[in-house]
Amino acid sequence: MRKKTCFVAAVCLCAGCSGGLQTSVTVPVAGPAADTLPAATGPGRAHEWRRLAWKDENGQIDPDGLRRALLDRQANVEFSNARAAEQGRAGQPLAAAG
Repeated sequence: MRKKTCFVAAVCLCAGCSGGLQTSVTVPVAGPAADTLPAATGPGRAHEWRRLAWKDENGQIDPDGLRRALLDRQANVEFSNARAAEQGRAGQPLAAAG
């Protein structure tokens, strides 16, 4: 429920910040809620959205978040590669981030 509340707040914030003569294109969102969201209109707005997604409910960015995310990704890559090797489909292993 908390994620949904944060998402709705973020969408409302972005909608309130957009303005002027810009046109908005809507794209269907898959899932139980058939709502629509505005499509990205450029790299600047995409970056703004990403920065907003990094923030918590108090507007703070976790200073240790990137390190923890990279560690989580590394663990997932190692698990995926080990699982693929067990199932005999090792082929091309996933690359580690870095």
